Amino acid sequence: MTTYTYSRRGFLKAAGLGAATLGLPGCLFAAKREGGKKPNVLFIAVDDLRPQLGCYGHKQMLSGNIDSLASEGVLFRRSYCQVPVCGASRASLLTGVRPTRDRFINYNVWAEKDLPGALSVAKHFRNNGYHTISNGKIFHHRTDCLDGWSEEPWRPKGAWRNYLLEENKKLAEQTSAHKGPAFENADVPDNAYFDGMVADKGISDLRRLKNMDKPFFLALGFFKPHLPFYSQKNYWDLY
Repeated sequence: MTTYTYSRRGFLKAAGLGAATLGLPGCLFAAKREGGKKPNVLFIAVDDLRPQLGCYGHKQMLSGNIDSLASEGVLFRRSYCQVPVCGASRASLLTGVRPTRDRFINYNVWAEKDLPGALSVAKHFRNNGYHTISNGKIFHHRTDCLDGWSEEPWRPKGAWRNYLLEENKKLAEQTSAHKGPAFENADVPDNAYFDGMVADKGISDLRRLKNMDKPFFLALGFFKPHLPFYSQKNYWDLY
């Protein structure tokens, strides 16, 4: 995610507004009661990002815009994941229901199968007049809790490991699980990797949604820094 703090400044400023909105309990209904407009919400999920950022005291990290966002909003210093695997934690967060010994356990979980009829965050917004969009990795499975989205959830096309270097693609093809090297730094534009595509799609949607006659809940899910670790070479070389 930090690779986009330098080239997606306007996008991250908009993200700050969404993050601030999410930090206000009951803001959706408070705005309605007071006769004001319902706030738009930009929800950002980042896969496997730990708090190794400047705003958490790790000054060797070049995360300037995220640090700026943190300085203008609410920074949680005692925040814990629901369960230490991605899919289960996402299912819990996006339904507001905690994991148990027989629910939301592994990375491959379907929220709608473990908890049939669950009201997802997106569905709650949609029920209250919002236009809801899912881009990138929000639920572990793209079509999980599909009734929460006003549009079909979107993800970049291609193998999820997203190698761009030919030698790494060939190495991945030689293994049963399609696992290649643990890292890669290709000399390519920002939007060559999946996360750049997600950012571009989000920017395009924000421009489109601002002309709608209803509020929006826009969810953007970035794939990195989940393994394999890669970024464009110009960002890699900063370290």
